[in-house]
Amino acid sequence: MNIIKCMKERNYFCASNTGNGFVNYFDSIMDVNRPYFRYVIKGGSGTGKSTFMKNIAKYFSDKCENIEYFYCSSDPKSLDGLNLVNENISIVDGTSPHVIDASVPMVCDKIINVGEFISSDVAKHSNEILSIIDEKKKIYNNLYKYLNAGK
Repeated sequence: MNIIKCMKERNYFCASNTGNGFVNYFDSIMDVNRPYFRYVIKGGSGTGKSTFMKNIAKYFSDKCENIEYFYCSSDPKSLDGLNLVNENISIVDGTSPHVIDASVPMVCDKIINVGEFISSDVAKHSNEILSIIDEKKKIYNNLYKYLNAGK
């Protein structure tokens, strides 16, 4: 059985947690010599940004698209961005800690706010959510202290 592989994939990390804090190279993931259109996805943690990008990548991989995947340095199973090379399209997570905004909206990029699709029922869990966010901040502050101590 012959399987034809028509797609070229590349996998990258474009950010890192370091002893000096978070660093990112999101501005460098697009080839500046090519006219890309960029979709910037906004929304909080757990709103489906990575899943959305994975579904887009699956659709285009089935069409033999060359795809560059950019994984999250904090969660390597999660996508922070992807480039659809043949289509000249970049899709990135524009939320903290690698905040990205539209540079020239609708000319070079467009913001997609997935937070608009969250059910209002989530407010029932606001105390729990805020507590988890606070705990996450504390953990990251400790992480940076340990990374800095290792320098």
